[in-house]
Amino acid sequence: MRKIVPIIIVVILLLAGAFFWREQIERQEKYSADAIANPPQFSVHYSFYFPSLMSISQTTDHGNPTSEINKDMRGIKDMGFEGVKMSFTFKNDNTLVVSAAGIAVNKGLKPIGLLAGHTAKPKNRAFDNEEIELWKSFVRTTVSDTKNNIYYWEIWNEPTMVELFRYGTPQEFVDLLKITTPIIRAENPQAKIIVTLDEGDREAADFTNQALELGAGDYFDILSFHPYASVPYIIPEVFLQKVAMQKTLAEKYGNRWPLWITEIGQPVSQVGEEEQANLAKLVFETARKEKIPVTWLGYTDQQLPAGTKIGDGTGWGIIDENGRPRKCYEAIKNILKSP
Repeated sequence: MRKIVPIIIVVILLLAGAFFWREQIERQEKYSADAIANPPQFSVHYSFYFPSLMSISQTTDHGNPTSEINKDMRGIKDMGFEGVKMSFTFKNDNTLVVSAAGIAVNKGLKPIGLLAGHTAKPKNRAFDNEEIELWKSFVRTTVSDTKNNIYYWEIWNEPTMVELFRYGTPQEFVDLLKITTPIIRAENPQAKIIVTLDEGDREAADFTNQALELGAGDYFDILSFHPYASVPYIIPEVFLQKVAMQKTLAEKYGNRWPLWITEIGQPVSQVGEEEQANLAKLVFETARKEKIPVTWLGYTDQQLPAGTKIGDGTGWGIIDENGRPRKCYEAIKNILKSP
């Protein structure tokens, strides 16, 4: 009898382990199918709140970054957002962002990953041969580490933007896509690939059309745009005009790709809280009407050093640096919660 009892215990543990493992597999399969079949309509940008991709504990007084991320992801989900965008930056430690993606999924959110590399090279040029090899390794590792959580990958950030994020010439950018896309597909065959190309100004239009004529469209699934103005960043007539322009661009290529707005936001310092809320309402109502998924920049200013300037403004968050919801909080939440 004494010999039988340990055997029974082992069998019970093995059965319990098998049941748990099968449950985990089924949960992952269910999430994967849903993430692809039902892409997030409304998302919010979170990852730029890791300055230089350091941990939250290094950039604020908060000592437990995982706790902070859990709180924020819960808040994002409670607002009614379906997705959350995160940046994975070339030549940086992205460990915390990988963890954040897992936490987001556990909270019922669908992460969108941005593979960003502009901070690791001089502006406007393409990678050299050594950088390309490092980039390939970065992409492979990042996508592999998140293959159970992230099914949407954006390659580069605003490659058409001169003096900010531009990646070399249109041909060099197409070459980057030719290198990057197969790696993503190899590591996660179900992943959808996003590229931001638009006609926001003459130089952006030239870059966009040349890249598309050179075959860029063969290497992505979703065509993104960021319909900003200058100062302020959102001007209603300019925003609506750029939405119309992007629809025309997509029509020119037979509506081959669905359109997404993977970044749009308005810092309070340019317009004040009341107008920020009005502009957010315009963006989300337009996105819903046009059936264009949209990502708002961004969720919270709490993990930023006080007065941090991003672009030409401060105070981008739905939540301010003291944890107080700005007026845009209710404006956005009401739209997200409405049928």
